[in-house]
Amino acid sequence: MSRKKLFAIGIGIALGVLVGVILFWPYYHTHWSPEARLARATGMDPTVYVRARDIDMKARHTHSLSSADMAQIKTFLNYEASNRPSIIRMRAIDALTQLRHTPYAVEAQRLIQTKLSDPDPYVRIFALRHLNAMNPQLGAQEAERLLFDPNEDVRSEASLILKYDKGVQP
Repeated sequence: MSRKKLFAIGIGIALGVLVGVILFWPYYHTHWSPEARLARATGMDPTVYVRARDIDMKARHTHSLSSADMAQIKTFLNYEASNRPSIIRMRAIDALTQLRHTPYAVEAQRLIQTKLSDPDPYVRIFALRHLNAMNPQLGAQEAERLLFDPNEDVRSEASLILKYDKGVQP
């Protein structure tokens, strides 16, 4: 084969791959990405997980969210539709933490504070860490309250926050 034919075949293959990626990407994003597979494995709707991740990433990169995104976060904080919804609530908490220097900061702190009484102890730990990152004084106050939590892991995290943020020995 001549060089021109090989070059033309190479260009055709490259264009075919590019078109395939462009057409397949949205499907991959919501059905076959690692996050979507994790969501399916835990019984969640993959599109919900992907939307929570997208909002979290938007907050992380822009440090701002639209009012529609804030409404979606409030929905995610109360997400109880499957066996393993805590990852959705944790993504929402993470997104709220990124808003600490925005007009939404006070509302974000209040929403994170509500998750300190979540039924899942890992969500409570996650909320305490993030609340402490946003407002160390409020985090220390809530950590003192969580020293009496029924879960040992939550009590341990609360004592660590008090130890390192206030200099108090647990």
